[in-house]
Amino acid sequence: MKHMCISDQRLCVQYIVSTLAATGPTRQLLNIVTNLNRDRWSPHIVTLSPEPAESYEYTFEENDIPVVSLSLSRASGLILGPSRLKSITQQIEPDLIHTQGIRSDSMAVHCLAGYPHVTTLRNFPPEDYIPRYGSVLGRLMVWQQFRAARRADRAVACSETIREKYAGRAVTTDAIRNGVDAYAYQPPTPAERRRIRERLGIDTDETVVVSVGGLIKRKDPVTVIEGFLRSGVSSAGKLLLLGDGPLKDQCRSAANESVEVLGHVSDVGQYLKAADVFVSASHSEGLPNAVMEALATGTPIVLSDINPHREILGVNPAAGELFETSNVAALARTLDRVVGTAKERRVPAREIVDIELNAEIMTQRYESLYEEVIPDS
Repeated sequence: MKHMCISDQRLCVQYIVSTLAATGPTRQLLNIVTNLNRDRWSPHIVTLSPEPAESYEYTFEENDIPVVSLSLSRASGLILGPSRLKSITQQIEPDLIHTQGIRSDSMAVHCLAGYPHVTTLRNFPPEDYIPRYGSVLGRLMVWQQFRAARRADRAVACSETIREKYAGRAVTTDAIRNGVDAYAYQPPTPAERRRIRERLGIDTDETVVVSVGGLIKRKDPVTVIEGFLRSGVSSAGKLLLLGDGPLKDQCRSAANESVEVLGHVSDVGQYLKAADVFVSASHSEGLPNAVMEALATGTPIVLSDINPHREILGVNPAAGELFETSNVAALARTLDRVVGTAKERRVPAREIVDIELNAEIMTQRYESLYEEVIPDS
């Protein structure tokens, strides 16, 4: 299975990930490979495990991006993964390896030495792995991720915030900010917005607040609900909470008739276009997709005061406001202010995407990095 780059002189990039599950990191990978200059680059995807039910695999293939899977479970991958990955890589003969995620990062530095290697770091391990996997396994994973990042030729943080946190652990990284597909997510016309609201069963003049994300402790959806209910917006407005997770029952218990816990929805973009304001109460992020998608639709943002959110609003502060993390009263006050000024914040919201947080700019920066890493490219 020789890759096509051999005959046409394009440079081949082999992307290695666990799966193409329908998650934020996979969307960012899709944004990179679909925006590459295909006269210069030939992308190939290698996954380590079988695809879950919710997968973007078909979307990659629709865009003429070959996908090969080792189809190994996590357990069998520990034994068979390195040799099979090495074999498939020898067949593809890439000019560069690009990984994301602890499994692919670790396997690449272990068995693919000699290939130029870029890794993208989309979280800060101590804030993610220890709460999720417990002290013993979580700390082992933190050590493993830091070790892999240090051994890659270039480690890339998905935000300046993540770069600074890795620097605090003596891991040197570049920073290339995440980007949203600025064509797929666009501000609606007034007529389109009316049609979307009618289809979703939302009154034309009703104030709608939307929050998107996993219903997990780190995302703090209960604070979103309680802050909304304490705000003046709740008297004649509606909060739509999109996403699933272990806190779903707790969210429903905290809600009243003005709060809808909708779970997973297939087209988040429609809800963002219907919204007046987007809210996130997260305690930790890389550079969140949902916030960027909201901005791309021209939706003003109310965000918890964490560094990645500051980084986003630093591009254009007029797009929204920050509130003290976990402070319900502060969220209520901030929500009332931003809803009251939402119309004039729509253009600044979209400008953040147009000038900085879009997929084309992100991909151009990766292409420049690839050129630096590949010898004599």
